[in-house]
Amino acid sequence: MPKKIVITGMGINSSIGNTVGENFYALTHRQAGISRIENVATIHADHIKVGEIKRTNAELFAALQLPEVNAYSRTSLLGIIALQEAIANAKLTSKDLSHSGLIMASTVGGMDMTENYFFRYGDEEPLRRYITTHNIGEVTHQIADYVGIKGVVTSVSTACSSSANAIITAINLLRTGRANCLIAGGADALSKFTINGFN
Repeated sequence: MPKKIVITGMGINSSIGNTVGENFYALTHRQAGISRIENVATIHADHIKVGEIKRTNAELFAALQLPEVNAYSRTSLLGIIALQEAIANAKLTSKDLSHSGLIMASTVGGMDMTENYFFRYGDEEPLRRYITTHNIGEVTHQIADYVGIKGVVTSVSTACSSSANAIITAINLLRTGRANCLIAGGADALSKFTINGFN
C-alpha cells in the first residue's frame, strides 16, 4: 500500500496578499495584483505591469530582524516570510524542523542583488558578499538555515514549472522513505533578467 502523504501547513507571499488568508480573500473577491513596477530599477517601470510584492527589502529585513548589512537576496527574504507562515500553520517546532527537509524552487535565485551590484563589485569589496548568494542552491540554504531545517535540502530550477517540480520531488522522497517531513515550494524576486525576458 502506498504511503499516505498529507499537507499540514501552507504559506504564501504574493502580489495579492502577504498571507494565505489575504490571498484567499483577494482571489474570492477578484482583486487583481498587477501593477506598475516599484522595487526594480528598470527603464520599463512606466510601461510594463507585473505581479509585484510591494514590501521593500528594508521592510523585509525589519520583519525578519536581519541587520541592514547582510547577504540575503530578495528571493531568500520572500521565501523565508512564506515559510514562516507554513511552519506556524503546521505547528512545527524547532525540533520538528531539525528533522525536516526543504525542497526549494527558484528561477532567478539571488540574481536581483547581483544585477544591482554587478558593475560595482570591482571597486566596492563589501558588496561582493552577494556573489556567493547568487546561485539558487545558496538561496535554498539561506532559507533552510534561517528557520533551522537540518534534513535534506535541495533546489529545483525548471523555469515556470519549478515549484510544481519541487512538490513532485518532495512527494517522491516521502513515498520512497528517504524523508519523513518535507517543506516544498518556491520563491522568486522580480529581476531585470525576468522583466527584460518577458518584455
